[in-house]
Amino acid sequence: MLSLYRSNNNDNDSTTIDLLYRLCKENEIEKVRNCLQFIHNKNIINKIHASTHSTCLHVACYYGHREIVYMLLEYGALRSVRNLTYDLTAYEEADTDDIKQLFLEKKLFSNNDYDYIEWSMVGDNLLDKQREFRQKIDLYKNYDNQHLISKLLVEIIHYYLNEYLINESNDNDNSEDQITRQQIETIEACFKEAIEKQDYLTYFIKAYTLSTRFFKELNKHLALYVLEYFDRTKYFSPNYRLVNCLIHIVTLLIHHPNLSQYRFQGACYRGMRITQHDLEQYKLDQHILNRSFLSASIDREIAEMFAGEGQQSHMRHTYQNHRFLQYSCLCKYLIKQNSTAINIENLSMNQHEKEILILPFSVFKVVKIKRNDFDSTNTISIEIELEECEDSDNNSESESCPNILNRSSWNARSRRGHDNLKTFPVTHIVIRPINDSYSPRNQQDCVKQIIGFQHHHMYTLGWSDIGYNFIICNDNHDQQEIYEGRGWKYIGAHCRDYNNRSLAYTLSTRFFKELNKHLALYVLEYFDRTKYFSPNYRLVNCLIHIVTLLIHHPNLSQYRFQGACYRGMRITQHDLKQYKLDQHILNRSFLSATIDHPVAEMFAGEGEQSKMRYTSKDHRSLQYSCLCKYLIKQNSTAINIESLSTNPYEREILILPFSVFKVVNIKRNYLDDPKASISIEIELEECEDSNNNNNNNESETSLSSSSRQ
Repeated sequence: MLSLYRSNNNDNDSTTIDLLYRLCKENEIEKVRNCLQFIHNKNIINKIHASTHSTCLHVACYYGHREIVYMLLEYGALRSVRNLTYDLTAYEEADTDDIKQLFLEKKLFSNNDYDYIEWSMVGDNLLDKQREFRQKIDLYKNYDNQHLISKLLVEIIHYYLNEYLINESNDNDNSEDQITRQQIETIEACFKEAIEKQDYLTYFIKAYTLSTRFFKELNKHLALYVLEYFDRTKYFSPNYRLVNCLIHIVTLLIHHPNLSQYRFQGACYRGMRITQHDLEQYKLDQHILNRSFLSASIDREIAEMFAGEGQQSHMRHTYQNHRFLQYSCLCKYLIKQNSTAINIENLSMNQHEKEILILPFSVFKVVKIKRNDFDSTNTISIEIELEECEDSDNNSESESCPNILNRSSWNARSRRGHDNLKTFPVTHIVIRPINDSYSPRNQQDCVKQIIGFQHHHMYTLGWSDIGYNFIICNDNHDQQEIYEGRGWKYIGAHCRDYNNRSLAYTLSTRFFKELNKHLALYVLEYFDRTKYFSPNYRLVNCLIHIVTLLIHHPNLSQYRFQGACYRGMRITQHDLKQYKLDQHILNRSFLSATIDHPVAEMFAGEGEQSKMRYTSKDHRSLQYSCLCKYLIKQNSTAINIESLSTNPYEREILILPFSVFKVVNIKRNYLDDPKASISIEIELEECEDSNNNNNNNESETSLSSSSRQ
């Protein structure tokens, strides 16, 4: 008997499943307890029984064996497995309330496990929620950038299809209840075709309506996880990549420019089998917001077929009193707005279904519920009518902030006092890097360093609290956390003359060096179609976000710089070879320059040439002090950040990535004078883009005209 339980042989596993299933059904408590002690492969108890198409947990729940249910849950039985005949979880098959209470009391062993799925939100004021959700995904409205769309689809292919779904499939030993690798490959082909043809709408609908489990898996994941995207407390959830992929899938459809061709308004019907728990969500005058896609039809008869017309007597009921556990249900939706549903009949792989696809985050009011389950002559047990709630104000704006860890998260000491900010909202944001050799490796390191900041500021400098309003700390696990220092409302101690009208964010990293290094190494992959599936795609996307959010910031024009600036640096012989007379140069990263010639000379290593690295044999210099003079001509190339910098004495000019310069002069001072204070001087003049200037002029003219009206 012991060897039977310990074996990994498939035949023996099948025998073990049969035995355990029978013992659970017959409520053999002691025998089940003994049996579980010798089953070392926990997946066995989650296997679907070959003849009954249910798991051990299902049968124990169905027959009301509370003690057996308790033991199985203790052992780690999965709750989310559905039986094949009725598509119900064990919780949904539970005969008694005390068994259902067990599920609620027992802790889940897996983040991906669940007792039932909440397909909708219910409440009284869900239009506000809908408005909030739609506004937070407005960043997808601009469909002009096909390159960005392609990148988002690549993330869906990389992570959602080829990592998440495959891992979920591997974790599920019940082959009948999972999406297969072959199906995933078919769906992947649709998404790749969407990239190639630049037609997400057509190929998403194709993928959605194929005869695979994709639409079921997608809607399940939307129902379970999509609301995390809008929850500030879940910004650093382990599901963040999954949630982002789900949002990409939904919003790329919602904001597709061709969606208007398929808009639907009017009545449509949705047939489904619902549980008692599902039915309890539908109350008269209740508002309901759907988390996932809803498939309906303009043909009532087709919807009745999906509801299980005439099949109520064959549906699942409780063992003891034969009370129904599921019902045939027909929902009638009245669509009023033109952005809620689309008619996909001509795009669908199943055109005979005449499908209407109701988009997520739509709000309906329950206006009628008709229960026919007491009348055996009716073919549909439950009929529900829902009317769309119209949003008369869909233009209001909402504000959102990143997830910020409060002071208790780093064990902050109490403040000695504080002064409120005089200007609110603030006019300046000060970002201050901590340029030291210490780099935090994990959250504990971050907390330790922040505590060190506070201790130094309070007990060495005599301040009332840590000087910074917020601290951004990175670790080596690709995580970034924002910690509250003095917070939003209180004056910080970070930048003289700006403390009372600014907030300070301290970067506890060698951020600017690391950022520029990564930009130089990887950013061009973003523009290379052959690198769409590069292993660096996530890094590259982050780099592009950092750059473009600055380049397109609406307040950037206040800091535009034109004229001469200087950049001091130490360069190698290899670097020097890039600078040839009349050569054009495009910078991949940010370039820090200054309007102050002596400051640039200091950074170049003025007078330090003799101390720089040289070869051991012939003492040939391996690096040089170099001063570059940049002549900035266009108003979108560089910004004067002197007033924003935490080092204003540097009078810094920041040259933005992807700027083009021509080398107009090279002066090698070390050839004439080995002791020259600056070894190499290079002059570069910006290459002007006539198209860009025309666009800028038109924009400025338009602004001037509008200001006169």
